Amino acid sequence: MLKPLIHFDATQFTFFERMLDFTKTTFGNLTAPSFPTINRTPGSGRPLAESLDLLKIRLQDVLKNSPQVLEQLAQFISLPGPQQALSEFEGRSLAQGQAHEAFYHSLNFRYTTAFSLCSYILSTLDYYKKANALSDTNTYHHTMGYFSLLASILAYNACIIHQAHQQPEDVKILTASIRKWLFMLESEDLPHCQNEHFHALLQNFLIKFTKFRKLQLTQESGATLLVGELNSHVQRKNQRAAQFGAPFVGKIIFDSEALTTETLSSSALAKLVENILALQKEAPHRKQFLFYPGYHLGAVEVFDVAWDEASRQFNIINIHSSNNILQYQILKQLSEKLTQVAVQFEIIACQSKVQAFTEDPSCLYAYALSGIVSRLSVEQLKRSSFAILQPPFVDYDNTEGAFKPTLEKVRWVRVSALGPKALIMATPKTAADYQRLVMRLRELYPDKNIAELLRNYCRKYNLALDPKAPTVSYVQSLHKRMQHRRQENPSLSLEAVMAALETTDPGQALRRATLFADTDTFEFLIGAMRDMTLTDGLPAIDSQDSTEQKHFTPLHLALRADKDTRAVKLLVLGGARKDIPDATAQKQTARDVYEKASSNSLLKKNNVLGSLL
Repeated sequence: MLKPLIHFDATQFTFFERMLDFTKTTFGNLTAPSFPTINRTPGSGRPLAESLDLLKIRLQDVLKNSPQVLEQLAQFISLPGPQQALSEFEGRSLAQGQAHEAFYHSLNFRYTTAFSLCSYILSTLDYYKKANALSDTNTYHHTMGYFSLLASILAYNACIIHQAHQQPEDVKILTASIRKWLFMLESEDLPHCQNEHFHALLQNFLIKFTKFRKLQLTQESGATLLVGELNSHVQRKNQRAAQFGAPFVGKIIFDSEALTTETLSSSALAKLVENILALQKEAPHRKQFLFYPGYHLGAVEVFDVAWDEASRQFNIINIHSSNNILQYQILKQLSEKLTQVAVQFEIIACQSKVQAFTEDPSCLYAYALSGIVSRLSVEQLKRSSFAILQPPFVDYDNTEGAFKPTLEKVRWVRVSALGPKALIMATPKTAADYQRLVMRLRELYPDKNIAELLRNYCRKYNLALDPKAPTVSYVQSLHKRMQHRRQENPSLSLEAVMAALETTDPGQALRRATLFADTDTFEFLIGAMRDMTLTDGLPAIDSQDSTEQKHFTPLHLALRADKDTRAVKLLVLGGARKDIPDATAQKQTARDVYEKASSNSLLKKNNVLGSLL
């Protein structure tokens, strides 16, 4: 049985007791400021030493429990899954259940009190630092680092207690506090905390907190994956891209030794630089990197990197899912590293803002955005209509955003440069968000019916984007489809798919799916209709529409819509014919449509399609 609570052994506890004594000696005379008093803390105007003394007593209660208490805890608290009602656990009597319920309420009170004290001490020290009242910055950062980790451990343990009692809102609040303290620890304090006990505790905490967040995010939205799970999907995408001629060549860059979750790990950055430089000698010379700046379940950055032999330059595209200061840190340090090794490079960056800074980062956004950016070129993104000045960045101290010194080798583009799919990933939360989405789509497609465009995307990805009704986000839909790829999809039957596509004609269903259905539905229909013959004796895979002067087959439609990989799938998976003429004046076959396509089209860039036609 997994025991997720974190407790200190005798050595670790003595270590933190000494840290409390050191802090009392160094900062104990500071007067608590007049910000709102946290519950069960001495309050403003009192010396910090009083809070430190109270915390020391409370830590004896919550982090140095007896073996009997730990055994009792282990019986009730385990991942995964919420707890049963305590009075019903393994047939215990009501009296026993009430006793254990009282035990848990007492435990929750003790953890919450300790966390509140620790947070109050941190806030006090932070207050005096911002007021320039502390001269010894090294001691300050050393102390803040230890208390940030202690506060995170206490909050995490409190989360476990709340989870056992199915109180998700309390868990969310505490998780947000943990992320804030980790951000402070990683941003400024970690280099000042060089101690083996500290690093062992930090690593143990990150392992347990990661497992807890995985469970938490799965229960809330079902839209998260660990590194290994994501990698399996990236490898599958690579194999299919090679089979059907898509330009995607993805790779995950992850440093298992990283000890950061909210900021950039130097060892992770070194791995990114190493992979970028390797493209000079590797084939292909362009790849999509899904880059973990830190530990599991942290942010995942998208880097599309191409080595241009003619100009002897790296062309780098970076897409960030939010507007977090982390993106600025990565680009700044990456630019410095590449400059140090004397290579030419240019970076085009974008804040996609498909998720809010306050949301837990989901790697699924990076997975989807990497596929989008693989089909874009630097020349497309450099169009003047997409160019913007360097945007502001947010962090826990600047939630409205703050401007940073301009990064000289970075050009910035608006999210519209990524196309409509990137725009609809940001699920509208309000009516104003929805109108903003419509406006951005109208800027991209001034001549199109935007309402119809949105309907088609919602139908294709099974989305619900109207904030007036329960929403289904793109990332939730994607995660559901990814789960179905690992097992038989119960929602895919010919009758159900045809009903969703609003037709009883199999041929029409395939034609509509070619343009409007998601990949899994489209491939399902190809498989279902490969050997199907319609009432007119023609194969369903080559069914032509009945519209006068059109008579397009699914292959015609895919080619005319510049859907290169869908055309390849119709040919490879469905055995579609290439020589059927349509009913236009030119009587075009699939080969004719391909030959007349623009040299800049996706059709002409797909080598597999070219070899088939």
